[in-house]
Amino acid sequence: MTDQYERSAEFVDIMLAAHWSALGPGLVEALHGSVGPINASEQEAGTAPG
Repeated sequence: MTDQYERSAEFVDIMLAAHWSALGPGLVEALHGSVGPINASEQEAGTAPG
């Protein structure tokens, strides 16, 4: 299976930059005080075996 993000990553990152500028502060506030790393599960990230 190929990584679908690999070929478009540089373009997707540029297109999403403005959204993260707007959403980032709210995300930081929502996660403030959380303990430990926050990671998407393998299933959500599409990397689960199977």
